[in-house]
Amino acid sequence: MGSRYMHTLAYEEDIKICIDGVHFLLVACQKNWLRNFALPQNEYSLSPLVVYSVSRGDRITKTCLENFRSNELKKDDIFQPQFLERIVFYGCQKDEVDIDEDAAEVLAKSWATTWTFMAVLESEERIPSGPYVYGRDMTWQPWRIYEDVNNTMMITFKPQTSGANELLGELDSVKCSNQLAAVVPSRCYFKKSKARPLNGERIVVKDVFDMKGFPTSLCNKAWRELYGPQKETAVSLQILVDKGAIIVGKARLNAMIVREETMECVEFLAPFNPRVDGYQTSSGSSSGSCAALGAYDWLDFAIGSDTNGSCRKPAHWNGCYAIRPTHGVLDTKGLVSFCPQFDVPAFFGRDLSEFPNFAQAWYGDSPLLKDAISLPKRLLYPLDYLPTSNKSQMRVVNSFVEDLVSVLGIKRTEYSLAEEWKKNRPEGVEEDDLAEYLRLVCRRSGLGLTWLMPAQAGTLPYYRDSYDALKDFRESYREKFGKTPFVHRALRWRWDVSKGVSDELRDELWGRIWTYKKWLLEHVLQVDQGPGTLLIYAIEDGSPNYRDAEPPPFELISGFHPFYISTIAGTPEVVAPVGEISHYSKISEREEPMPVSVAVLSAPGTDMLLIDVIKRAMEQGDRPTKLATGRSIYHSGGE
Repeated sequence: MGSRYMHTLAYEEDIKICIDGVHFLLVACQKNWLRNFALPQNEYSLSPLVVYSVSRGDRITKTCLENFRSNELKKDDIFQPQFLERIVFYGCQKDEVDIDEDAAEVLAKSWATTWTFMAVLESEERIPSGPYVYGRDMTWQPWRIYEDVNNTMMITFKPQTSGANELLGELDSVKCSNQLAAVVPSRCYFKKSKARPLNGERIVVKDVFDMKGFPTSLCNKAWRELYGPQKETAVSLQILVDKGAIIVGKARLNAMIVREETMECVEFLAPFNPRVDGYQTSSGSSSGSCAALGAYDWLDFAIGSDTNGSCRKPAHWNGCYAIRPTHGVLDTKGLVSFCPQFDVPAFFGRDLSEFPNFAQAWYGDSPLLKDAISLPKRLLYPLDYLPTSNKSQMRVVNSFVEDLVSVLGIKRTEYSLAEEWKKNRPEGVEEDDLAEYLRLVCRRSGLGLTWLMPAQAGTLPYYRDSYDALKDFRESYREKFGKTPFVHRALRWRWDVSKGVSDELRDELWGRIWTYKKWLLEHVLQVDQGPGTLLIYAIEDGSPNYRDAEPPPFELISGFHPFYISTIAGTPEVVAPVGEISHYSKISEREEPMPVSVAVLSAPGTDMLLIDVIKRAMEQGDRPTKLATGRSIYHSGGE
């Protein structure tokens, strides 16, 4: 096998090897770049090696080798020291390159290299430097196998051959302890460019985005069974692939994109939140995407979606950064959406400094984006939502507010949406209580209603529309399989509620939402005066929420909830973990660090400005813009 440290795990269609305890899947290169070696081979030999790209006239020095190892190999989770036993200098003849004596000494002593070879460049296409495996008359890329120990994935992917930036096969045969496994290629193979600014970025995608050749499940067996493999990849995902991103897998979510508390998960177990004690809720529809980011340092970004908190809640609970983009900036074709008025694709990351590059690559030149000509002039501190009852949480929140104020060079403005509504409610609106305006419309006469609960404008109209949108699902499934499709209790409750909503009530509620939207943009964010207003609030109240907690009763969420401001107004909103507080866990029976997150929103189209301002405020307070994985957002592994 070429080394006492390496062994083959399985000899089958997929070849897996283990090097010093690290498992790899071998992916055949499209072209057999490395052949005609003097390296002794037999039909079963597999030899790990490192390719070092050279050009005619190059001089290889000790410094060149040390920089290559420290700047490229050591930053790569595929590379293992054993690969250095064999070096292929790829690109030209032996007499066309000079290897200094000090470089030869590094190879022999520091790297323990026992075999070198000069390979001639056979075409204009160069093989990227980095770790490879040669054997069985093939050149292979070793893709590292990682267990999905936090149960975050629905499906994972592998390529049939390397070099093609396509999603070509399901990795359902590589499992560890009955769990899915993901595979990732060497980071050495990828160099970013203007055309491919995301080259090599590893991402996981919420399983509501279509991918050609694979089913979109919504974490519901009936949906997956009925609709099967998709014919096209979602437009927004194809953009990422074209820009060089590697889609590792599709992530779990709240089934059917509606509320599903951990104890309500019936068909698929909820992802495990890696933060705190490991047994907090993963929360919200994009839970799998965020849990994967919080758990796995081999992932760079995750893709989700947001309706009324679907990306923002799990970003807080799983300790990662998130942005809900301006509504309409990203194409939603190929994204399963039951409320196009609210739904947007969203993305998550652990490194806020990487957000601008990712956003620019994904957004492109959308006409909805606005150039930032100045910093915001107002920071609204909404007394409707702040302070929370948790004093420890508020110390962290207010400290961040102070840093934000310092960056902007302004004072915070204590503000009440409810009071502003009383003073400047829209013309023709009778209710001077904003919460009532968004809630108890069933008191109006002339709608022919027999409604026994408050009709929340925030949720009820889109519940009714999503019920109508799922008509094909219900009828087609029954026609094909002769039975009603299974959906969990929360969705059945929504359907029961929606059946009692008349067209008149639905239209009345949507009308109130759009009136509220116009008022938010004009009076709160004052968009006619330029993109100069920010609004901040805290995500949740800083209390623990355990996986095994009894689910709360079903209820209609008020349109006055802070999550609905950006949802209704169509504005960008960034969630940022700005600190940690300690709480005693009933699970681990010790003090645990719990993330504290804020949400900041701004005028439509100011996504890039918002990201920049949040980053500046984080740096102003010496807060890390790059978060760790594991128990703590600040300490890798959490201990």
